Amino acid sequence: MKQPLIDGDGKAFQSCVETQIWCLTDPETYGLANEAHAEFVGLPKEELAYKPLLARNSAEAKVWSDGNHVVFTNKQTLRTEEWVTNARGEKRLLDITKTPLLDLDGNVDTVVCCAHDITDRARSETSLRDSQSLVLGFVEDIPDVVAVQRPDHTIERYNEAGYQLLERRPEEVIGKKCYELIGRSHECEECVTRLALQNKRLECSEKYVPEIGLFLDCSSKPILDDDGHVVKVVQQIRDITGRKTMENALRESEDRFQSVLDVIPDLISIHTPAMDIVYSNWNGFGAVGEDKQVLETKCYRTYRGLDDICPDCRATGVLQTKEPFKGEAELPDGRWVDLRVIPLKDQNENVKLIVDCVRDITERKQAEQEAAFLSYHDGLTELYNRRFFDEELQRLDVSRNLPLTLLMLDVNGLKLTNDAFGHRVGDE
Repeated sequence: MKQPLIDGDGKAFQSCVETQIWCLTDPETYGLANEAHAEFVGLPKEELAYKPLLARNSAEAKVWSDGNHVVFTNKQTLRTEEWVTNARGEKRLLDITKTPLLDLDGNVDTVVCCAHDITDRARSETSLRDSQSLVLGFVEDIPDVVAVQRPDHTIERYNEAGYQLLERRPEEVIGKKCYELIGRSHECEECVTRLALQNKRLECSEKYVPEIGLFLDCSSKPILDDDGHVVKVVQQIRDITGRKTMENALRESEDRFQSVLDVIPDLISIHTPAMDIVYSNWNGFGAVGEDKQVLETKCYRTYRGLDDICPDCRATGVLQTKEPFKGEAELPDGRWVDLRVIPLKDQNENVKLIVDCVRDITERKQAEQEAAFLSYHDGLTELYNRRFFDEELQRLDVSRNLPLTLLMLDVNGLKLTNDAFGHRVGDE
């Protein structure tokens, strides 16, 4: 029998527990084998020595035989990964290295084979690749820009949204500094990546980039190694131009609305059903001191200094009827107001806010009362005048008041005075 270059009792093979090692004396015949390989094939190693190769099925046998013939023929080391069935019928992936040992004549005397079971590693790698593919697929599908940067701001990759935003191909982006891609020669003043590198935590900010005419919401997350050093930065960028445009338009509209309300002399006040003020222009009836111009306070306490709901409060009635109120009211202090109370309802017809529009009409009411007085009284003597006499006579000249006595008095010399000096002097 041909003896291999490696001889002896195989103690070198026996000492290696995890790595399978066996020798081939020719493409189809074992030499020595260690315990690990013998356990894998399910035979004592003594029964393997110098016996024909074992294979669980013809397909595996052909693969092994073909590989062995290649090594014996080419006299070069061959490394392969092969799925092989073990003694328990399990498919295992082996990383196999077959190294030829040559005799003095340069012929292959023995081939030493080593096999590492990489099944678990391969499955982990496959799972990792699947997870990476899933993540990458998700990243590619989201509308936000996702970028991977090095600590020096060099771009390693963008997702598809990033290339679309910049209107560039990957080869035009990868390897460039992020700020170079928008035409700058240095990093942005408000750079969140710089803050993430400094603080080693997630940093976010909103900014306007004039070079591309967009408002961006940027966040940078540092990736740390085991020593706490930043090795990568993942940046997420969201185009918020539409939202910012709407916010600015809303802010301008609110400013215009506030400017209008500020010049209205009437009180415009909005409060909750619990009477907490949520808005006031602090004019007119609501012109209280600055120390009292505080929102989320009770309207009755702020405007009228009361500890409970005003006894003449119209809002309580509006809360019950859910209908607007319009009317005039005289306050206990003698002032008159024109009051409008308007309920604001939600989609379920529940009152969520109440708008009070209060106009001070005290001067108008006083003028109306004075005009009413003068229409029935003499301006000089404040006695009832002819109009009052005529209306009273008409009111009294009814059958239920009969008999009725009418007295007419004259003042001596009054006609002469009126004729000589005028009615004004006669009145005096």
